Amino acid sequence: MTRPLSPRAQHAVAALALLAAFAAAISTSALLQHCHSIHSLTSTPAPPPPVVAPWTSAAARDAESLQLQNDILLALSLPPDPAHSTAWRRGLHAMGLTRSAPDPATTRFAAALTHQPPLPEPLLNSFLEITVALFPSQLTAPVQHVAATTKSPKSFAIAIHYVTRNNPYAARLWLPRITERFPDARSHPILSVILHQLESATSTSPPPPQPPLADLLNAPFAPGFPVIFSLQRHSRNWCGRAIVRLPDKSFARSPDGSLFSIPQLARSVSGLPGVITNGNTPQGLLAWHGFAISSNRFIGPTPNLQLSLPFEFPPRHFLFSSPPSTPMTEATYAALLPPSWRSWAPIWEAFHAGRAGRSEIIAHGTTIRPDWYATNPWHPVSPSHGCLTAMESWSPTNGTRTSSDQDALVSLLHHHQLSDGYVMVVDISDDPFPVSAPEVTALLQP
Repeated sequence: MTRPLSPRAQHAVAALALLAAFAAAISTSALLQHCHSIHSLTSTPAPPPPVVAPWTSAAARDAESLQLQNDILLALSLPPDPAHSTAWRRGLHAMGLTRSAPDPATTRFAAALTHQPPLPEPLLNSFLEITVALFPSQLTAPVQHVAATTKSPKSFAIAIHYVTRNNPYAARLWLPRITERFPDARSHPILSVILHQLESATSTSPPPPQPPLADLLNAPFAPGFPVIFSLQRHSRNWCGRAIVRLPDKSFARSPDGSLFSIPQLARSVSGLPGVITNGNTPQGLLAWHGFAISSNRFIGPTPNLQLSLPFEFPPRHFLFSSPPSTPMTEATYAALLPPSWRSWAPIWEAFHAGRAGRSEIIAHGTTIRPDWYATNPWHPVSPSHGCLTAMESWSPTNGTRTSSDQDALVSLLHHHQLSDGYVMVVDISDDPFPVSAPEVTALLQP
């Protein structure tokens, strides 16, 4: 027979059993943790949550269109005077956004443009902007009245643009009147640009050739910073294209090795010159500082690029490579440009626009319904109030984003860890069609 264990021995055996069980538990836990670590390293990351703009669903768009049409009809039912400025501002915004103005509009607009006493400048300019956008020539006489009577350089510039566009005779007629009405026109940031444009349009000499684009694409600007080039047509009715030059001066590529580029529209609702607030995106250099998500429902939830013009912020915000005390002057702006481009007047639009007080230009996506522009050359991209706009599509069922050129640009910049630099907007030709990816690729060939 086996001799029974003493009480002390029994306690020892029990203790050994507990230690063995504890060791086994630790080994099992470690194994599970190890397996979990392997799983975490080898599993596919969860996809990001969908980006949703509920107001882009079909039902929401229909309700929005109805509201905008009601805003238009309400405005047209009221006298165009300061007492009804709120309703008229909403109505004018709706007309520009939807590019629609029912028949009574011309009569109401004529009354507004010739109103006595003249409408307050902000309201008058809103009428002028939509006149430029929607009535190519129907309101020439009332707009000439504005040009002949207004004391506002900005209102005068919009009126002159309207009555002289595509009309060399009117341009020759009004050119000497600009300095008669405003003796300091040549030093004024807006009127000096309008003067130059009219002088170029009426000149009998052949226009000077545009400087070599290669000089601009290879210019240093601010060494070590990226540059986004927005290559546009002279007529902003056509969509341009954006490319990204990295800090090492190479151009960003797509995963398949092709040149990265996205369509980008630089047209405003009004189509006014870029030096005027709410006009087209001005040509020239803008600074880029980071990203933001807009609360504006027409811009939408995709991150945008925060841009600024010269003079919009303190000079150190614009001059990346200069000492903090450097002032913003013509000389400092010119020093950023390659020598061959410094005397090219259109590339100074951004400088003059900033000097005139223009601001809040960004590069963003869009949630605006594209069918409002189905008959326009820029369709399906939507115009803005002078920003750079990229195409986005949204599900009519629930407003989920289904495609986004803006997101492609933002993702590329994040991939390269870029958040500051310059944006150079430049017109490259007057061809009557959008700037294409093959065209841009060819421009970069040596």
